[in-house]
Amino acid sequence: MNVLFLSNSIGGLKSFRMELIEELLKLGNNVGICSPCEISADFFSKMGCKVYPIKLSRHGKNPFKELSLLKAYKDVIKKFCPDVVSAYTIKPNIYGSIICHKLKIPIICSVTGLGTAVENRGIMQIVSVAMMKYSMKLANHVYFQNLESQQFFKRHGIKLKAQSLVAGSGVNLEKFVFKEYPSTDKHINFLYTGRILEAKGIGLYLNAAKKLKAENPNLNFHIVGIKDDEKYSKMVDEFAEKGIIIFHGYQKDPRKFIELSHCQIHPTYYPEGMSNVLLESAAMGRPAITTDKSGCKEIVDDRITGYIIKQRDENALIEAIRKFISLPFNQKRDFGLNAHNKVAKYFDRKIVVDEYIKKMELLTKSN
Repeated sequence: MNVLFLSNSIGGLKSFRMELIEELLKLGNNVGICSPCEISADFFSKMGCKVYPIKLSRHGKNPFKELSLLKAYKDVIKKFCPDVVSAYTIKPNIYGSIICHKLKIPIICSVTGLGTAVENRGIMQIVSVAMMKYSMKLANHVYFQNLESQQFFKRHGIKLKAQSLVAGSGVNLEKFVFKEYPSTDKHINFLYTGRILEAKGIGLYLNAAKKLKAENPNLNFHIVGIKDDEKYSKMVDEFAEKGIIIFHGYQKDPRKFIELSHCQIHPTYYPEGMSNVLLESAAMGRPAITTDKSGCKEIVDDRITGYIIKQRDENALIEAIRKFISLPFNQKRDFGLNAHNKVAKYFDRKIVVDEYIKKMELLTKSN
């Protein structure tokens, strides 16, 4: 079968859909990639995929440019002739569903998170919901990564033909392998991995680091991520200069930082799908402190693999970190082992890959 992927990021496909694409190719299918190429797409071409670069603004609001996306999708679909299309993120889901319905091609849409523009009340939410009401009912199947996103659709009257929950993108257990828990004799290393963005909880993390580092200089607060917010980017630079945090910037491969860490801190209130940060650190055997946000609370078991706190609660974050520090070494290590065992059982990427391929084969047979 010919399978076409629609995405708003070639990097996202490489990070989270690579195993699915590899398996499809291994089974003798033809794979097409239609996405903006913010990084080189040569690796997909070398694998044997057909790559169709397009322009897509993730935050664009120009209606004429949005109409040009419809035309771009139509042109690519006519060239590649897919038997089934797999779309990820809001815009590819919306415009992909409209074109595929028109051309009578089955499409699977994946809701990988709603984003703040959709979740927060305002004109952008009104417009987005209206567009999803029109388009998403045309999709043959919609996968949600968490219950909160699924309930958002139901609450706003977005009707769907068929839907189900899937364990996010899953985690590649052959890449993010379990690592022995490091000694805490000299330091305890906390790690924040993610964009420097207010909704990801960076402000909470920085303030907690400032307070706790003053109490205990043997604590290290690391940050791995790209600067995406002017205000907090300046704070990161300032705190790094003062020695409160250690900023590593964007890292292509976070594994060495996870391995050296004792606990992942993920104080997000961003509308996630399923947090890859938490899945990857858990796979490598590291506990986590995170919030009760959907997409996070499903991964962490409170007081078993880490701690769950209320969103936007700085005091709760500080107290959770203090609690973690006071745990004996064996209990910290056991939290990490429990975290690994949970994601290995429920969030293995192979489970997700098998589910998508079965659905693709079913839709192509019934079309």
